[in-house]
Amino acid sequence: MNIASASIATIVFTKYYGDAGVTISTIVMTIVVLIFGEISPKSLSKESPEKFAMFSTPILKILMIIFTPLNFLFGLWKKMMSKVIKVEEIPIEVEDELLTMVEEAEIKGGIDEHESKLIRSAIEFNVLDANQILTSRVDMISIPKETTMEDVRKVFKENKFSRIPVYENSTDNVIGIINVKDFLLYDNAQKFSLRDLLRQPLYTYEYKKTAELMVEMRKTSNNIIIVLDEYGATAGLITLEDILEELVGNIEDE
Repeated sequence: MNIASASIATIVFTKYYGDAGVTISTIVMTIVVLIFGEISPKSLSKESPEKFAMFSTPILKILMIIFTPLNFLFGLWKKMMSKVIKVEEIPIEVEDELLTMVEEAEIKGGIDEHESKLIRSAIEFNVLDANQILTSRVDMISIPKETTMEDVRKVFKENKFSRIPVYENSTDNVIGIINVKDFLLYDNAQKFSLRDLLRQPLYTYEYKKTAELMVEMRKTSNNIIIVLDEYGATAGLITLEDILEELVGNIEDE
């Protein structure tokens, strides 16, 4: 459109003003194109994006139908060119672009610091691995399967956890999880066996994405997951609270 309007204007102005018509045409068409083709429509659409979109949609739809044959031909041309000239596609770092947009919005006052932090956490959430948020094996509170009823009660009382991993032989071999509710409701104190109260643990590997972990934990109704290293030994554990804290910050529960 710009080329067509400039060409027609040059012919018209040259006819009436001779050689000076080229200069006049350039000045006039530059102003006209800038004001009516660039600045005005973009300013209007930015001020009322939805209204402008609804107004322009029927026009654009008609143009899409009219130019369908041209689009098809140019599509074929693009495919032919891609076979002749091999161009390495550069992956678009969508996360980086979104983070930049969030930072700009915060600086300009569109969102506050808390909202910015929450959005950044959500964007970065998908790239977090399990080993980045786990509680390592050395920091885990766990008990051997031979633990007596009184000792189990003591561990729950001292640490205030609702779930505790149970291991066999060493902490590298977690065989189950004991839930404080199951323990408190257990009524066979005479023949207490920790194995009777164990819930099947959920296992994962160190480089599992936290977003996938959260979906898996929700599907299986598990609030705790044991993370294994490359040799199958316990690397640590992750709770659902750990994952949620990556999104919303520290949670102080009861």
